Amino acid sequence: MEAHRSKKDITLKDMLTKPAAQKPYQLWDALPNQLASWEAIDVDHLEGKVTITRSFKKTLFGTLWRDIVSVREEVAAVIKEIKKDVREIGPLEQASDAREQELD
Repeated sequence: MEAHRSKKDITLKDMLTKPAAQKPYQLWDALPNQLASWEAIDVDHLEGKVTITRSFKKTLFGTLWRDIVSVREEVAAVIKEIKKDVREIGPLEQASDAREQELD
């Protein structure tokens, strides 16, 4: 039988693998402690403040920026391919239209 654990003993693994076994308030209460263990936030229990650490902000926004740039480059490549296809198809469509007019 598993020993009773306090709210602060809940780990992220527990949150992800056993959500039904935990009460929602327990998961919410455990989240600041889990993030603090990742050094993502500073938890000041005396003041009741939670702040995002500077290094985590840099990591988070750096990752988001790289993702944005990557998606932008992929979209630009797709647009370039579409323009290329349109340039190739344009003369073919015009020739097809001309043939249809001749047949009419």
